[in-house]
Order: sequence, then C-alpha cells, then structure tokens
Amino acid sequence: MQASSQLPKVLVVDDEETMRFTLKTFLCEAGFDVAVAPDGASAGIAFGENDFQVALVDRILARGEDGVDVIKRLKHANPFCETILLTAHPTFESAATTLKTGAFDYLVKPVTRDMVCTAVQEAAQAAGRKRSERTGLSLFQSIAQTAPIPIAVFNAEGAMELSNAAFYRAYGLDSTHFFDAGDGFVDEADIEKNRAEFQALLSGDATEFQRETRRLTRDGGTHKVMQHMFACGSAAALPLKHIVVMDQDITDIRNLQNRLLHADRLTTLGKISGSLLHEIKNSLQAVAGYAELALVKEQVKNSAEPEMRKIIGAANGVDEMCNVLKNMIRRDDITFSSVDPCDVIEKAIAILSKAGALRNMCIHRRYSGQKVLIHGNVLLLQQIFINLIINAAHAMENIQNKSLYVGRASDSTKNAASLFVRDTGCGIPKELRSKIFEPFYSTYLHKGGTGLGLSIVRQIVELHKGTISVASVVGRGSMFTVTLPLSDHADNPSA
Repeated sequence: MQASSQLPKVLVVDDEETMRFTLKTFLCEAGFDVAVAPDGASAGIAFGENDFQVALVDRILARGEDGVDVIKRLKHANPFCETILLTAHPTFESAATTLKTGAFDYLVKPVTRDMVCTAVQEAAQAAGRKRSERTGLSLFQSIAQTAPIPIAVFNAEGAMELSNAAFYRAYGLDSTHFFDAGDGFVDEADIEKNRAEFQALLSGDATEFQRETRRLTRDGGTHKVMQHMFACGSAAALPLKHIVVMDQDITDIRNLQNRLLHADRLTTLGKISGSLLHEIKNSLQAVAGYAELALVKEQVKNSAEPEMRKIIGAANGVDEMCNVLKNMIRRDDITFSSVDPCDVIEKAIAILSKAGALRNMCIHRRYSGQKVLIHGNVLLLQQIFINLIINAAHAMENIQNKSLYVGRASDSTKNAASLFVRDTGCGIPKELRSKIFEPFYSTYLHKGGTGLGLSIVRQIVELHKGTISVASVVGRGSMFTVTLPLSDHADNPSA
C-alpha cells in the first residue's frame, strides 16, 4: 500500500462503465494508481480527496455534460494536474477548444493500450515538472522576500512578475515594466542601455551584467545602486527565461569613500595650516602697520582716524584668532574666561553688519531670563555665531522677507545656556541634516563655500563641552541650538 501511494495518481472520468474498466486496467498494469468517476460531480469529489497528476475525461458524459467544462473545473481545482480529453467524434473545433482550456492532449476513440499509457506517462512527467518549478518558485519567493535588498523578476517582455518587500519599500511599486519611462524605477537616461543588456541576456550573448546606476525612489528622489542583472530558466526555479534584477544600495559605501577622502584632505590641511597661519599673520601685520603709519599723517588722522582704528582693531582680532588656531593645532592651552553669551551674539552681529552680510534683514532678539555667564574663549564663541548667522543669510538669499532670530532660549537650565539662531529660509531636507556637520560638505560649493563652517562650529562647541542641534522645516526655515555649560558648572576645557 505504501508503495502504491507513491505511484502517479490518475483519474478516469467516463460515463460508460466498460470504458472506465478498460482504461483503469491499462493504466494499473502500466504502474499507475488509478481512480474512476462517472461524471463531473464525482470527479470533483475525488479531486478534493486526492492529489491527481493526470485526469482522462470523456468529451460527452451522461445527461449531455460537456467534458471540456469538467476539465476547466478540474484545472481550477488543481492547476498542477494535466488533463487529457477523450472523444469518439473528433472535429477541428473541438480539438482547438480543448487545447485552449490548457489540456495536455487530445485522444480519439477507440484508443489502444500504448496510446493511452504513452499519453498519460508524458502528462505525468509534465505535471511533475510543473510541480517542481512551482516548488522552486516558492522557495525563490521565500528567499527573496527575506532578502534586505530590492529583488525583482521580469519576463521576456520586460513586465515584472515577482518582487520582494524590499523592492516595494525602496520604489513603492508592486507592478511595473523594466522599460517604463517616467513611471517606473529606472532612470530614463538608463533605459536604452538596460534594454540592450536585457536582450543580450535573453539571447544568451551574456550571462550577467553588473554596474553602477541610478534608481528613482518612491519619494521622488534618486539614489545610486549597484545593479546586478542575470538570466535564469527552469533550472533556477523559474519557468521559461526570466531576468532577475537585484539592487545593492551603495550610498553607505560612497559615504565611507567620501569620509576617507575628507580625512585625507583634513590631514593635508593640518600639515599646511601652520604655514598658512604664518602667511596670514604676516599679511595682517602689513595691514595694521600701514594703518598705523597712515595715522601719523595729520591729514589722514583728522579725516579718517576712526576708520583706521577699526582697521587696526579688526587686524588685531584676526591675528588673535590665528593665535588661537595655532594653539589648537599645537594642542597648547587656549585661554578661557567667564563670558556673557548674549554679548558674544551681539558682537557677531555687529561684525557681520559692518561687513554688509546682513543687508535687508530684520533681526529679532530674544534674550530670556536673567544674565548668565559661560566659560569659554570669546573669539572662538564669536566664530560659532558668525558661521551660524552667515549660513542663515545664505538660506534666505532668495527669500523676500528675511527674518533672523537670535537669543537665549527660555528652556535654559541652571547648569547650561541654550543659545539659538533661527532663519526663515529654505530649510534643510531631512536626508541632508545628518551630513551638514561633516567636513567639506556644503550646498554652496558652487558659490565659494568650503564645507568647513559647520564642521568648525561643531568642533568649537565640543571644545567647550557643549552640544549643537538643528531643527528644520523645508520652505519655512531652520533653527540651530547651541547649549553650553555655565561658568560655575564648567570645568576648564584646557585642563
């Protein structure tokens, strides 16, 4: 019994008892496990209780029941079962109708033992292949669904037949065409190249392609991926020939490469910074010296002494900043003292106003609570707010109503002061907020930006044992908050 249950199962559906007996005898002697049914209803019951590989169905059953309709119902109940139609009155139309239902074969009565056994044997083999492909396909789907990278399978015409959850998360598509322009996930500029590679895979001229390309994401953006594309057939668990496309997001790889490049550039900058500061100090000495010489002349002293004093003061201020930077490079001590943070902000505004950087800008001051002192270096703290305010001005370049808000936040604690700079500019997209403090990252490189401003700001804030954060809404503006320990609660950072 156990051996018999492993034999290919065949169902014979015929309203004539003699025909059922004959066909069952032929097939049992050939090694098949055979059941019989006199009509479509009985066949349906048998299908519900057994897993048949093949069904032989008579064309005309009792009470005028059509065997073609029976085949349709059986195929619907078990798509993996192959069917064979038997008829005593063959016509071209009936043969065509039968094959359209998906029947495997069409036999004309009277039939011989060899004719029946050969047809059933071939049908059983076809059913086995179909089941094997389906099992492999299910396995492929199971593996693909758990994969963290987007995977999609396309048929020979380029229509997507399968995709995994990662594909939908990345591109928001559950159906698409590989060559869709503007309505798919493939960049339009890449479609023709993809088409050529696709055809090369189908024709067997190539086995796989791998290259870097761009993808259109579900939020309307783009990102770089490494595209792996290869052909597969039934041997790879997919029926006929299909093209599998797998995308590996290389954003992290590119970011790592950029970080390594930045590190190299910072190393180079560190090596030459001493020489650069030396040259800057020499130039400042010349500026201050010529200004002092000009004051010796009575005519200049009477007409431009205030301006000359400002030039000398500015040159001395830059020279002091150079000394601070030089000490930072040499890891020497930097002088710290108790500083009013509000005075620091006002000094930064004054410097930028004199330089013409705040034209057509309405400045709102919000200094909450009583006066507090923080422990820090005045020039370095000024540099924080100079850089933040310059960034705010850049963000409002194309804004008609430019408003700058500065001050000390009301949520400052007894241990720290929270200082803020807020603009009404273009805002920072969410995906860029984690990058803005990285060295050499700037959206203003095309306008002369270096990408060092916010990186330097963060380094100075951390030197003062503080923190910096940003909140932004695209189209409404950004706010940078710098939190610094108060003087009574701050250890000397140079200690």
